[in-house]
Amino acid sequence: MNGKAYIAQAAALQSAEAIENDGNLFCDQLPSMDVDRFAKALAQGTAHPNDVSLALVGYGLSEAALRERLDAHGFPVGYVTADLHAAAKWRNNPIDHPKIIALATGVHPGVSTGLFNVR
Repeated sequence: MNGKAYIAQAAALQSAEAIENDGNLFCDQLPSMDVDRFAKALAQGTAHPNDVSLALVGYGLSEAALRERLDAHGFPVGYVTADLHAAAKWRNNPIDHPKIIALATGVHPGVSTGLFNVR
């Protein structure tokens, strides 16, 4: 396995733990990862993906491409975005977004300051 695969595996494990504990996970300034490995590992470690709203920001994928990869690996989430501003808005609607996983590479000025303070 290469570095991006290890990062994907770790991100999937942390995300699965948050999902299974009815929590949210917000992490920014992450290194790049293998998105396919992330999706596959997340699908293996998590039940009820329809309850999950997933944001992967800075990984070079459109929302359509991201959803396609998640579906292909057996993790059909309820909502998906590649826009961190959209993920920040999800927090205001917990009925539609009970479990939010937002992972981002880089720094994202202008996003709700509290978004990455919740773990």
